Amino acid sequence: SLTWETVTTYDIGVDFDLLRNRLSGSFDYYWRYTNDMLINGPDYPQVLGETSPKGNFGALKTKGWEASLSWRDSFKVGGKPFNYNVKVSVWDSRTWVKDYYNSDGAIYSYYKGQELGDIWGFRTDGYFLTNEEANNWAVDAFHKNGNNFRAFAGDLKFLDLDGNGKIENGGERPTLDNHGDLDIIGNTTPRYQYGINLGANWNGIGLSVFVQGVGKRDWYPMVESGFFWGMYNRPYGYLPKVHTTDAVIMDYSTENWRVTNPGAYYTRRVTYAANRNVGPLTYENDYYLQDASYWRIKNITIDYTFPQELTRKIRIEKLKIYVSGDNIFTHSPLFKHTDMSDPETIGFGEVMANLGEVQNTGFELSLRTLNIDAKNFQWNTTFNFSLNRNKVNHLYGDYENVLDDNGNVIGRKEMDDIKNEWFIGKDISSIWTYNVIGVWQENEAEQAAEYGLRPGDMKIKDVDGNKIYDNNDKEFIGYKTPRFRWTLRNEFTLFKNWNLSFMLYSYWGHKAPYQRAKHFEAGTLTKTNYFKIPYWTAENPTNEYARLYSDDKNIGANFYRSLSFIRLDNISIGYTVPKSFLNKFKIEGMNIYGTIKNVGCWAPDWEYYDPEAYNADSPNTVSSTNRTYTLGVNVTF
Repeated sequence: SLTWETVTTYDIGVDFDLLRNRLSGSFDYYWRYTNDMLINGPDYPQVLGETSPKGNFGALKTKGWEASLSWRDSFKVGGKPFNYNVKVSVWDSRTWVKDYYNSDGAIYSYYKGQELGDIWGFRTDGYFLTNEEANNWAVDAFHKNGNNFRAFAGDLKFLDLDGNGKIENGGERPTLDNHGDLDIIGNTTPRYQYGINLGANWNGIGLSVFVQGVGKRDWYPMVESGFFWGMYNRPYGYLPKVHTTDAVIMDYSTENWRVTNPGAYYTRRVTYAANRNVGPLTYENDYYLQDASYWRIKNITIDYTFPQELTRKIRIEKLKIYVSGDNIFTHSPLFKHTDMSDPETIGFGEVMANLGEVQNTGFELSLRTLNIDAKNFQWNTTFNFSLNRNKVNHLYGDYENVLDDNGNVIGRKEMDDIKNEWFIGKDISSIWTYNVIGVWQENEAEQAAEYGLRPGDMKIKDVDGNKIYDNNDKEFIGYKTPRFRWTLRNEFTLFKNWNLSFMLYSYWGHKAPYQRAKHFEAGTLTKTNYFKIPYWTAENPTNEYARLYSDDKNIGANFYRSLSFIRLDNISIGYTVPKSFLNKFKIEGMNIYGTIKNVGCWAPDWEYYDPEAYNADSPNTVSSTNRTYTLGVNVTF
């Protein structure tokens, strides 16, 4: 029988405030036990044709601690108070597997006694300096360098930990009893995390600084870490500058190849060494294991709050302007070998690498006004507006020649990253693609045929007029992220007991592909329930939708539409029961309320779907947001 997972936590802590609350702090040490976790149990015999049943077979144990210390004080500067504060927080935790059904102790599954985040890999002793040294080393029976099951000068020198004269990994399913020369070489869990808050204000001027960091963390760049491995991953991969300045230089003049610059970091470049299943760099090793600890100035904000005696003259309760910067500076040992990965985000799936330089400019406005303040009626409005513009100033430092019409070199410019669609001088979220300018109509059949298309297919702008669609025909047609955002909230109080509020918000100025307008997969519509979506026919010659089973010759063109919307997010009404009535029943307070969430949405160019729920990873998915109704009573005795 199955039961609920249980979590039990024991905590010992202390909080203190000293020196008239100027010095304060806290410390907690805790143990957390997670038992009866639902996991797969023993495997059934294959003849039964059934998967293993789930049961409460798993358990975890976590130990951790948290500490914080803060100081705040003030003194006079120019006759006005100068307030400042400092807070330092540090925390750490480790988790182990107490129980897990793993019959043979396979190390690439969970197993009893495992610390979460452990990295199994090979240990190394640098790299071979000559072929002679490589030939006299233990036979590598596991790694495959190109087409060879052997190492050469410039290749990693893997250690034979079990002393059997071979470099092995324990077979197809390495276990705790048989893992060959694999060893625990590191751990991916962030350790000794910390945050530092600094703040000060004087005469309306404020300053705040937030620093965060991780004291210990290991990271191994896996196969698709293209910005680290470059051409070690694929021959057509990136060529990071560090691969040209800190890689071994080989002398191939004799059969006894040798490294001419011992001390260089990157080993001999062998294509697919970090890509093949058993490539020498594909499996984790301690040579390329990276120290991903870091500290970062996460935010600096400078603000000014206008005096209320001035703002109230224009019916504004509070007005603050500020300038803020995020991710100002980062230091990490990781940057010794690559500055193309962010130590804060590595290990969380696909993450955009650090660009050379991105310039951000933005504007944020927040206003709160008291519009009416009468005896039995009060009306407040809160308005927020923000926009951000960015521009890629530099990428990887790779340059190319600029040619005139005659092929003469007239200058140099930094190269764009076409693969990732990052362009010097452009916004990171720019959409660079084919420009669909309509649908081929019947009177354009001959023109459409020149592209292998027919009436009802998408009409794509042929920028260079050569009847071939390629990158030369792509244009910047918009942005993937909103150009500005705003929220507007109005709150009304009537007769002191009734409260009414509603909130609007908007994201505006961004676009996304409107996949359904292509009708590529129209056949599925005969088998499933779906929206009644228009499509092109001779009788319905629309320019907004293609014909059923339309074609674009597999170039990936798409209708793009604006995702801009304004949403009436919620309407709330409440009534506070008078205390004079509640006192009769010894009730301290009572509030009766009702709320409607997601009341309505206006998107002038996005039909059938909720534009805010659009998912770029699954553009054909019908996405919607539920409308919810809430009726409640809060009672305080």
